[in-house]
Formats: sequence, structure tokens, C-alpha cells
Amino acid sequence: MMDGFFQGNQNNMSKMLGCALEGMEAKLQCQDEIDKINLDLVKKHDQHEQEEHDERFAEAHRKEAQEKQDAHVKKWAQVMEMLEPYKPFCSAAW
Repeated sequence: MMDGFFQGNQNNMSKMLGCALEGMEAKLQCQDEIDKINLDLVKKHDQHEQEEHDERFAEAHRKEAQEKQDAHVKKWAQVMEMLEPYKPFCSAAW
């Protein structure tokens, strides 16, 4: 009679352990999926930050180039203004 009691408990324990293992496996699979999603989000965030950095760098470079060009044009205008009195002597150059 005791053997039947222990045998029944042992079967129940085996079933419970089997269910627990299945649950743990499912939880691990879910955690793997969550980890993949989080990794994708981190990659997208990093990519977005890099794109923003690249845009800011490009804008700063464009601004600097425009400022240099404006300074060059201004300087050239000053040179042309200084040469204005000599224009009658060098009309072919104008």
C-alpha cells in the first residue's frame, strides 16, 4: 500500500517537474525574443544617433564652407574696389 502511495507521488512529481521544465524553456525562448528585440532597438537608436551626428557635422561643414566663400567674395570685392581707379587703363580686364 505504501509503495502505491510513493509511486503516485513520484508520478505526480515527474509530471510537475516536466511542466516546470517546459515552462522554463518557454520563458527562456521568450527572453531570447525580448533580447533580440532590445538589441534591434539599441542598434536602431545608435544608427539614428549616428545619422544625427553626421547631419550636424555636414551642416557645420556647409556653414564653414559658406563663411569661407563669403569672406573670399568680400575680399575680392575689396580688391576690385581698390582697383576701380585704374579701370580706364585696364578696360580689357573688366
